[in-house]
Amino acid sequence: MLSRSDIHKIAEILIPSRKIKVFGYYQFTESELKDNFVLIDSNIGCSDIRNVIWFLPQIANINAGGIVTILKLAQYLSVRLEIDNIFVFEKNINKQQIDAVNSMYPGIKYEVVQSGNPKTLPSACVGICTFWTTAFSLLKYNKCKRKYYLLQDDERSFYAKGSHYSLVESTYTFGFTGISNSFSIQKIYQEISGKDCFVYRPGIDESLLSLREIERPSGKTNVLVYCRPSHQRNCFEAIIVSLKNVASFLGDDYIFHLVGETISKNKYDLNKQFIVHGNISDKMKIRELYSSCSFGISFITSPTYSYHQLDIISSGICLISNHNEELKKSFDEGCLYFVGASPSEIEISLPNILTDRSSAEDKIVNSYNVISQYSWELCGKAISNILRNKSYAKDYS
Repeated sequence: MLSRSDIHKIAEILIPSRKIKVFGYYQFTESELKDNFVLIDSNIGCSDIRNVIWFLPQIANINAGGIVTILKLAQYLSVRLEIDNIFVFEKNINKQQIDAVNSMYPGIKYEVVQSGNPKTLPSACVGICTFWTTAFSLLKYNKCKRKYYLLQDDERSFYAKGSHYSLVESTYTFGFTGISNSFSIQKIYQEISGKDCFVYRPGIDESLLSLREIERPSGKTNVLVYCRPSHQRNCFEAIIVSLKNVASFLGDDYIFHLVGETISKNKYDLNKQFIVHGNISDKMKIRELYSSCSFGISFITSPTYSYHQLDIISSGICLISNHNEELKKSFDEGCLYFVGASPSEIEISLPNILTDRSSAEDKIVNSYNVISQYSWELCGKAISNILRNKSYAKDYS
């Protein structure tokens, strides 16, 4: 007899329901939109910033790349420019997360304000939204001089084209000045918004650069694989299907370390050549694993590169990526491998790549000249100049 859960799953396939609650929550009035543009069109200068108010989404993982970026920037503003930060979360962070912030970002000055009516929030010199859901709060918040949209991805690509996609895209028309880590996103945002969008080069975990000095094991070839089935843009299905065949072809001397999310080896019929590590947050464990790997496979189909790809390159691991145009703007084929994202293309390319450690080592050496230009210090300086209306080129290259 089918359980109620089984019946629900079958019903969802035959007659899928639609989640509509979100569309009732993320709304604004005509007067709120008008007041927002009155403030933006006034173009108030803000060279002397005392505080910044950040609108942040609910945090599931304090170590996620996007959250790290925000906290690194807030830390820079506090330490270098003595600027206070006000954090407004869609759902307040817990004590454990606050303790982690205080420990990981020494010198950061901030207060957490209860999310609610934006009109009751304290005043700030600058307002920044950091995810599409937070753009609605910034639209309604007019106790600042300037408004910015921190774009770390084209968040429309998180959803199939339809109501959700269009809702995200609508936030690109709120009139905020854009700040992005991607020239591709810069172009998209400027075309839709008609506003400036400045591009910054993100920072890296510079401690990983020391792993470049560690010689990799000569017997077995360890391959780091970024696997996140919950994020379609990371091409989990194509990677896992092709790797099963590649592993079988190459044999037991090739070990594939799956990171990012915990997956079931039984569900995907993975043999002993696959080791599932899941989401690793302990820095020592990360260093131990990365220092043993010669290759790293990490795909992203949205118009930006991922922090995981930068970590792979920083660690002296030869990156194998899909044909990501944003990544190609910084790293050419002398620095890493680009392969097609279909299972057939992956299966054709990987055996030749993984059996040629010498060519991989050449690419690792070449990539250092590029990755060494990435730092949180330079990133913080660039973005602080944007916020203070300092002279800043839209093209950092």
